[in-house]
Amino acid sequence: MFDYTYPHTNLSDINLDWFLKRFTELEAEFQEIQDRMTQAEADIQSNAQAIAALQTSFNDLMAAFNAFIAEVNTRFANLESTLQAQINAAIANMQAQFDALRADLEAELDALRAEIAADFATFQAEIRASLQAMQSDIDNFKIEIRGQLANLLVQAKLYTDEVAAILQAEIDELQDLGVHTDVTDPTDRHRKHLQPALDRMHEYLRAWALTASEYDDLELPAATYDSNNLSAYEYDYRGKWHLIDRPAIIELIPVTP
Repeated sequence: MFDYTYPHTNLSDINLDWFLKRFTELEAEFQEIQDRMTQAEADIQSNAQAIAALQTSFNDLMAAFNAFIAEVNTRFANLESTLQAQINAAIANMQAQFDALRADLEAELDALRAEIAADFATFQAEIRASLQAMQSDIDNFKIEIRGQLANLLVQAKLYTDEVAAILQAEIDELQDLGVHTDVTDPTDRHRKHLQPALDRMHEYLRAWALTASEYDDLELPAATYDSNNLSAYEYDYRGKWHLIDRPAIIELIPVTP
């Protein structure tokens, strides 16, 4: 048995009962749609009447509004004329008050200028008096300082003379000490007086000195010379050692009897 609620009773036959039932249902639905359309037409007709009444009310309202606008424009024009007249009168009154106020201020300013000028003149006189007093104090201070400096110079000279005498005495003592003191000469390891030993050492150091002609023969650029960072002392006593091949020490030692 097949279920008659479907379009076919089997795989090849159509279920006519199902089709009749479905046609009846569609007819009922179509009738419902027609009833709704009829109701909608009635509603539209009723709404059209309401719209017409609303349009009439709107037209009446617009007419009243236009009348109101015309009345407002008329009153505004009258108000504008009245306000303009009042504004002009207020401006004229303010101008008169301003002119009177400006005259009063100018009079007060003139009086204030005169008072300031008088005060400034008094202030200038006081400043001049103060400057003159300060200048007098400065002159007196200069005189005092000059006196103190003169005293200091006198005392310094006396102290310098005293120190110079002491130093001269010490120098004489040292000279006597050098003449009468024997030392070992480091250049030849012989015992001798201090001054000849110092002279011998000086000759030994001068053996490393570079003469002007020897320096010219080197033709050294300034940058090359500067790169050695030689002091004047180093150049005078050890120029050959720094700038040329280091010579044989024994050959350059002066021979003295």
